[in-house]
Amino acid sequence: MNSKQLKMAMKRMHRIPRFNSYIMTKPKSVLEHSARTAILYHFLGGKEVWPTLMHDYSEAVLGFDPPSPIKEQIPEIKAFELKPENCFPFEDEKEKDLCKLCDGIELLLDLKEQQQLGNNTPELIDIYDEVLQEVMGKAQKLGRKTEIKKLINDLIS
Repeated sequence: MNSKQLKMAMKRMHRIPRFNSYIMTKPKSVLEHSARTAILYHFLGGKEVWPTLMHDYSEAVLGFDPPSPIKEQIPEIKAFELKPENCFPFEDEKEKDLCKLCDGIELLLDLKEQQQLGNNTPELIDIYDEVLQEVMGKAQKLGRKTEIKKLINDLIS
């Protein structure tokens, strides 16, 4: 990480709202999300905490959190995110997969917190079910389905 990247992260990540295409009862910043993802990752035995903490750094550079459907429709955003100056790559592909798993778990926690705060937006409920399926698929791929199912149940109860 160079000093320009550090300044960008320090100045912006705490100000950029996460999941900004939906009305959230209690918004979270990209930095909050990244920190919680890194904590989950470390808890699950991850070895590359720095790339996990910085997994959404490109959003600091962009100045917003682009919704996934937009990323799919505008491939230039994904290409931008993958530029070396905008990302912190993982050395091990399994560690990257674990980060993606933790990213999904953190989103599940956030969506469940929204529901507990009274945000019953139907789209958020649908997204929760979709993300849960994706997370469990990733957990199965990593051979950790039972462990992750228990962890999610423990964290959202």
